[in-house]
Amino acid sequence: QIRDHFLFQNPITDSLIYDEWARGISKTGWLGKEIFFMNPGYPYFLALFYKIFGHKLTPVLVFQFLLGSISCLLLYLIGNTIFNKRTGVIAGIMGCFYGISIYYEGLLLTAALINFLNLLAIYLLIKEEESVRFLGVFSAGLFLGISTLFRPTVLLFTLFVCAYFVIRRNLSVFTVILSALGLVLLPVGVRNYFVGGEFVLTTSSAGMNFYIGNNPRAIGTYRALPFERSDPRFQAGDYLQEARKRTGRKLSPAEASRYWLKQSLRFVKGSPVQWLQLEFRKFILFWNSCEIGANLDYNVVKEYVLFLRFPWVGFGLVAPLGLMGLVMSLYRRRAAILILYIFSYLMVGLMFFIISEYRYPASVLLILFAGYAIDRIIKGFKEKNYRRLSLYSIGLLPLFLFVHLRIAEPDRAGTYKNIGTLYYNQKQFKKAIEEFKKAIEEEPGFAEAHKMLGLTYGKQGRLEKAVEEFELALSMKPEWAEVWDHLGVACFKMGLLDRAEAAFLKAIQFDSKFSNAFSHLGSTYGRLGRYREAADCFKRAWELGGNIEDKENYYRALSQR
Repeated sequence: QIRDHFLFQNPITDSLIYDEWARGISKTGWLGKEIFFMNPGYPYFLALFYKIFGHKLTPVLVFQFLLGSISCLLLYLIGNTIFNKRTGVIAGIMGCFYGISIYYEGLLLTAALINFLNLLAIYLLIKEEESVRFLGVFSAGLFLGISTLFRPTVLLFTLFVCAYFVIRRNLSVFTVILSALGLVLLPVGVRNYFVGGEFVLTTSSAGMNFYIGNNPRAIGTYRALPFERSDPRFQAGDYLQEARKRTGRKLSPAEASRYWLKQSLRFVKGSPVQWLQLEFRKFILFWNSCEIGANLDYNVVKEYVLFLRFPWVGFGLVAPLGLMGLVMSLYRRRAAILILYIFSYLMVGLMFFIISEYRYPASVLLILFAGYAIDRIIKGFKEKNYRRLSLYSIGLLPLFLFVHLRIAEPDRAGTYKNIGTLYYNQKQFKKAIEEFKKAIEEEPGFAEAHKMLGLTYGKQGRLEKAVEEFELALSMKPEWAEVWDHLGVACFKMGLLDRAEAAFLKAIQFDSKFSNAFSHLGSTYGRLGRYREAADCFKRAWELGGNIEDKENYYRALSQR
């Protein structure tokens, strides 16, 4: 089903960025030209696969499912090492039937590889904790370093592990792990310095991500800010330009990251009560059964994918059992690394924001503690220890209720919009319209869905409907330069040149470096016979990075004025 299903064979949002980046590596070279903004590990992994197999997604997904299978084996091995064989078997089986794992392994996202790398590192650390063999500890450090290239959130766990071994007076492990980590990250920092003039160990997006989770509008999950364009491919540029606009200086990517970090800290300091309420909400969201999506919402995708409707193991079962098992394990010294791992991901969520993909690595390790809780319950039944079983029930009930609090809902509107965009890109406009209408029905004030519906009507030649949708989008976001430009194009095609001119001028008013708006305004002036103004617009479009057609139109307008 994954091989043939349109959702898994057509990348969208973050998956599309990774795919385009990987394909671009063969053209621009493996070194690249800019400081990394997004995590580079996965695009380079994809580029390697594309080099071997060509631009085919199925080999990548098959490999990710293979890693997922090995991850289940690692769960068994860790459970058997820390607890007992039965716990390992239960955890391994639960891992095999964990629905969100199957979902992420079928997407072009980092989750499956991060989970595998982290579990492998944890297994090596646990195995080498007593013997402290150089190769095992060094390999664990390498795997944690590689995982950092896929997403730096594991760095906090690495620091916790290093502190753990320092407290245990095992300085050799601390030294070896840091050495291995440095071996992976230092070349990335050198590379960033070479291409961008700034030594950045991983990416320049930390400050931006921190601000997303800690600002006056933050809600604990990912929430786009008003100055962001809807396409995540523009996110880096939008945050950089907004930082430059606010400071009045031409900031570098690293300087912009520091700016957003300072803005976040200013919010924390200036509104401590609001921030504490926000942190409390994040804490509840971290343990909530809802899988909060940032690309396609798992709960909504089930409507489109038959095999995901199977009653797989979910976080709503894993979390309460895992929390109970974790409490039962507090006296086990060897479980300390596992507890530190989950705690580190909780801390990362509290520092930034909560989404399913970022929580996923911790949820997989919670399966181990869930397995241990089930093992204790089985033992209670075998021993007919009903007093202990009663205590387990009393402890499990409030945890179950806590995890299932109705504090978060699936992002149906966002997922319908993204699926509609996928149909739009495939030129299946009828299906795209159906999805955009579903998104608007879920969230009537969804400006992005109105915009995409307008674009789809435009592709069908239904220009009046397109204009109607663009105007609705602008009524919600009046300063949206991109949509003013789309409105102008629709009016231009309808022959409403005065309205087109007004719309393009609005687009330029809100984005003075919008080359397409200048180009379209030039065409409008040309149609109106105002060739001098047309030439000025085409020239400006060309100066702002327009295409060769703008240059040709500039000379054509000059010859006619």
